[in-house]
Amino acid sequence: MNEKGILGIIMANIERQISKIREFINSPRKQTLLLRKKNRWNQMCSALDIIQDTDIAMDAYLENAFAEDTGEQYIRIYGILQTLVVQQDAARHLIESLEFSLDLCDPLKELKVIRQMRVESIGHPTQTRTESKKAFSYHFISRATMHKEGFQLMSCLPDGGHEFEDIRISSLIEKQRTAIESTLNGIIGELKREEQEHKEKFKGESLQRLLTRNNLHYIVSKIWEQIHSGGYPPELGLMHLEIIKKNLHEFKEALTKRDLWAASDSLQHIYRYLDYPLHEVARYFRREDNQEFAKERVQVNFFFINKHLDEIEQIAKEIDEDYMQR
Repeated sequence: MNEKGILGIIMANIERQISKIREFINSPRKQTLLLRKKNRWNQMCSALDIIQDTDIAMDAYLENAFAEDTGEQYIRIYGILQTLVVQQDAARHLIESLEFSLDLCDPLKELKVIRQMRVESIGHPTQTRTESKKAFSYHFISRATMHKEGFQLMSCLPDGGHEFEDIRISSLIEKQRTAIESTLNGIIGELKREEQEHKEKFKGESLQRLLTRNNLHYIVSKIWEQIHSGGYPPELGLMHLEIIKKNLHEFKEALTKRDLWAASDSLQHIYRYLDYPLHEVARYFRREDNQEFAKERVQVNFFFINKHLDEIEQIAKEIDEDYMQR
C-alpha cells in the first residue's frame, strides 16, 4: 500500500475514534457528570472538534495540488505546520478536560521534533532559543526549495555554524496521525475502564427487583379491589399507597447512587406527573373527595399511576440489562 493509502486509513481511524469518544461522553450518565464542570466540558468539546478539523485540513493539504504562486506556497506551508501543532495541543487538552492521567500524553512526546521544527521554520525563526536558553539560533525557509512535499530549512547556529535540513511534510503528517491515533486509543480505553468499573460496582443490585420487592403488582391489585369496593377499609388503601410511594422513593435513591437520576429526564417527568394522582387517590381513601364522580376520578387517577409504574419497571429492566453487559 502506498503512503497516501496509509495516511487515508489513519485519518479514517481517527474519525472513528472521535465518534467513539463522543458516544461515551454523550451517554446520559457520563454527560451529566461532565456537565457539572462546564469549563471542562467546553474545553473537551472544543478539543474534539479541533482534532477532527485539523485532520480534515491535513487531508486537504495532501489531496490538493500545490499552489504555483510563491505567496500562496508560503501560506500553505505556514498553515500545515501550524495545523500540526494545534492538533497536538487539542489532544493534550482533551486528556486534561477529561481529568485523565497525563500518562496518556506519552505518544505525543514523539511529536516534540515537529513542534521544534515548527518553531524554527515559522513560529519564531528570527530568534529561536536553544535548549540551554542561553543563546539564539536563526532560521530560513529556502524559497527555491518549496514544493508540496516540503522544503529545505537553513539554520544559523550560535557557534557560527550552519545546518541544512530537508523537511518532508507528508512524513510529519504520517508521524503525527500515528501518535494521535495511539493517544485516542488510550482515551477510549480509559473511558471503557471507567464505565466497566461503574457497572461492576452495581452489577449485583437489580433495580427491577428493588422496585418490585414489596410485591408491587399485588399491592396494585389490592388497591384496585378497594377502589371498586368503595374505598373500604380506608386505612388499608392508604397503607398500600404508602408502599408504592416507598418503592418509588427507594428506586429514585438507587438511581441517584448510580448518577442516573439527574441524567434521566423521562423518569423525572414521570415522577412529577405521579405527584398529583397519588395525592388524589390518597384524598379518596381519606374520604376527602365527596363530590360527584369521585369513584370515577380515582379510577382514572389510579389507572394513570398503574400505567406509569409499568413504564418505570420497564426502564428498570433495561438499566439492569445494560449493567449486565460487558
